[in-house]
Amino acid sequence: MRALGCVLGPALFPHYSRFTLSSMEAVAPRVVRLDARACDEAAWKRFAKAVPGQFVFLSLRAPGLRPSARTLSIAGIEREDQRLSFLVKGTGSWSLALYDALPRFPAHAKLAGAKRGSTEASDRAWFVDLAGPYGRFTLRASTPRGCEGGPLVFIAGGIGIAPFLAMATELARDVKKRRLLILWAAGTREDLAGLDGLIALAKANPAIRTVPILSHDPMWEGRKGHIDEAALAELAGAELADPAASFWICAPKALRISLLKAFKARGVSRRRIRIESFRL
Repeated sequence: MRALGCVLGPALFPHYSRFTLSSMEAVAPRVVRLDARACDEAAWKRFAKAVPGQFVFLSLRAPGLRPSARTLSIAGIEREDQRLSFLVKGTGSWSLALYDALPRFPAHAKLAGAKRGSTEASDRAWFVDLAGPYGRFTLRASTPRGCEGGPLVFIAGGIGIAPFLAMATELARDVKKRRLLILWAAGTREDLAGLDGLIALAKANPAIRTVPILSHDPMWEGRKGHIDEAALAELAGAELADPAASFWICAPKALRISLLKAFKARGVSRRRIRIESFRL
C-alpha cells in the first residue's frame, strides 16, 4: 500500500467509481480485508476487465474517517458479484484509523435485505471510491519472453501477498495446471492473512505450493528464518535452473534488494524477474 494519491489522487485520477463496502473484517493483527461491491453497472464497467496483479486508488467514505486515496493491490476479483477485495495493514495513521473503525462498521447482515442502490442501503452503507485498474504486474502483460508456459515463483513479504492471492486464484482455475511456488516471508503465523485460501487452492490444484517462512515465531513448525540465497536454493532449486521459470516479487525494499542479489549470485537473468512497483 502506498500513499501516492493522498494529495494528487483526485486531480490526476478523476475517473472514480463508487462501490459499497460490503464487508470489512480483521483477518490478522492490524490487517483488514475490505470487500467492495459496485453500486451499479456503470461503476463496474471500468473494472470488468481488471486483471489479477493490478492495483487501484481507493478512497473510503465513512463516518469518522478522513477521505484519502491509497494505492492497494487487488487481492480478489469476483466478477459475477461485481466485487473486489483488498488487504490493508495498519502501518500509518490512515490504516490504523481504519482498523480502529472496525467496531463501527454497519453489520453486513443489516444490509442483506436492502436492495442494491436503494435509499435504505445507501443510508446504512459505507462507500469506497475506486480509480483504476492500473499496473502491469500481471501474467498477461509482463511474463518474460520464453517463460509463457514455464513455472512461476511468487515471493511475498508480509502484506505483499495481496496481488498473489488474486493471481493464484486465477491460476488455480487454469486447466493447464501451471506449476506455482509461493514463498511468503512474515514475522509470525498471525501475519499470514489469506493462508487458508492458499491452502485450499493447493488442495484443489496440486501444482500450487505455498511455503511460509517466519522470522519471529519460535513455535512455528514450518520453515523459519528469511528468504535468502540458501532458502531459494533449497526451496526453488528446480525453478532457478529452469530457463522457462519466472520470478515475481512484491515485498518491502530491503527484501527486494536482498532477493536481487541472491538471484544474481545464482545466475538468474534479471529479465526473468518482475517486481511490483505500482507503476501506472
